[in-house]
Amino acid sequence: MIAFHLPSHDAGLCSEEIYKRAKTLKVIPPDRPIISGVGTLSEGLSGYVDSLLNPLLPNIPSFIQDTTHFLRVLNNIGTLPSNALLMTSCHIPLY
Repeated sequence: MIAFHLPSHDAGLCSEEIYKRAKTLKVIPPDRPIISGVGTLSEGLSGYVDSLLNPLLPNIPSFIQDTTHFLRVLNNIGTLPSNALLMTSCHIPLY
């Protein structure tokens, strides 16, 4: 892992940390940059953006709130074609 530290201009804030995580299954690009902004100026901004976007999420047709909601959606699908595939994925490892 390679780490870089960006200097903070405010003594009360932590500096951002940029590091690269190796992608073991990919050759090009061999890694992906990750920026950790905990305790930085942008941390508050991301919380504000979340507060603006979260009320809009239930209006997106593909939104699934939790497992119970997902099971209700599956129950209401009705008859599927014989060649239909139901698929899910977990996006938490991406973060």
